[in-house]
Amino acid sequence: MVDQSDLTPKLGLRGLCSLLLTELDRRYLTLLRGTPYENVRPFDVRVFLAATREGRTESEIARTFLVSRQAVHASVNRLIAMNYVQRKPIPGNGRDKQIVITELGQRANETANQHVFQVEIECAAIIGAENMPLLRRQMALITQAMQLRNPVQATGVKSSKS
Repeated sequence: MVDQSDLTPKLGLRGLCSLLLTELDRRYLTLLRGTPYENVRPFDVRVFLAATREGRTESEIARTFLVSRQAVHASVNRLIAMNYVQRKPIPGNGRDKQIVITELGQRANETANQHVFQVEIECAAIIGAENMPLLRRQMALITQAMQLRNPVQATGVKSSKS
């Protein structure tokens, strides 16, 4: 087990989550080596995964990640060049396009799911398999509660819903 006595008092939840996300990205990138997907950037993976959930627009993905639409647009263009996603018109909406995964993208998603499973096995070995469901529930609870209590937009300004 890793001694976290040095990290915990110095970093808040945001710092710890950021460190964990960086380490998870590092693990996923290591698993991608030697596969057809090894040149995919970590942010592109995040955009790709967001697109696999109900086919979102670039603007929706940008709001989710609190980044510019231009950053998401550049990522989508890279993913299109690799034939993992495509833009599809939205009926009745002449402006926005839905980002949907292609057949090749579906195969990439299956590989990504296998990698996620492998990394979760590693996490379970660290904290104990019996603690994984509790970790998931607590993370989901915090996320959902914070989204309901204080929704924010990409600009950092409170939404009109609050």
